Parts: sequence; structure tokens; C-alpha cells
Amino acid sequence: MLDKADAIFKLALAFAAVAIGGAVAYYYALFLPQQSQRAADRELAAETAKHQNEVRESLEKSKTAKEAKEKYDLCVSFAYSDYNSRWAKTCTRLNKSDIARRDQCLNNGYNEAYCSTISITPAKECSLPNELADDYDKSHEDAKKLCLEEFKAAT
Repeated sequence: MLDKADAIFKLALAFAAVAIGGAVAYYYALFLPQQSQRAADRELAAETAKHQNEVRESLEKSKTAKEAKEKYDLCVSFAYSDYNSRWAKTCTRLNKSDIARRDQCLNNGYNEAYCSTISITPAKECSLPNELADDYDKSHEDAKKLCLEEFKAAT
């Protein structure tokens, strides 16, 4: 009877070790990268808002239609460059995160064949997850609408 209890106890300990390992892996592989992604997105949103405020103030000072048109074009250009910059920074961040995950896999003692199954996001011109890409597209469209509203207000 004690032999069965001992085997069950060992099995429970092994299961607990696997569960704890899974929780740690989830924390480092999924939770922390998402936190840094959110912080970076907030930082980029603050930069974009600051930039849009500067462009808005500049447009409000404009009196002539020609100046307003030039500033509108500049505003749209800035909105597009912010959009591209944000996308590129996210690609770079995802790339670094994926490389770190693969390195962590190798450091944990897994073989190269297993760790090579972790896909690496390209550092440039990558495809972002749909939700994130949609958010970036919406922000870009909102920035362009803001540019148009400021142009209309200045003329």
C-alpha cells in the first residue's frame, strides 16, 4: 500500500513541477512581451498626439489657403511617416522578442531542431497581428481626418 502511495506522491510532484514550468514559460514567453508591447504603444501614441498637436497649432496660425494647403500636405505626410515608423518599430520589437524566445529555448537545453520551430518575425516589412494592424490603420486614418478638419478650419 505504501508503494502505491509513494508512486502517486512522485507522480503528483512531477505534475506540479511541469505545471510550475508551464506557468513560468507562459509568463516569460507571452505575458511580458505583451506588457512591453502595450507600454511601447502608449509611448508611440503619446509621441503621435504630441506631433499632431504641434501640427494642429501650426495649422491654426496659418491664414492663407496656400499655407493651409502646404501644412495639410505636411500633416498628411507626418501622419503617414508616423504610421510607417510605428509599424517598423513594432516589427523590430517583435523580431527581437522572437529571437529572445528562440535563444531562451536553446538556453533551456532544447535542441536546435526543436527551437528552430519558433518562427522569427522579420525585422522590417512584417505582417502584424490583425488586431494590432487594424489599430495602426485606424490611428492613421484618424490622423488624416484630423489633418483635413484642420485644413477646413484654416480656410
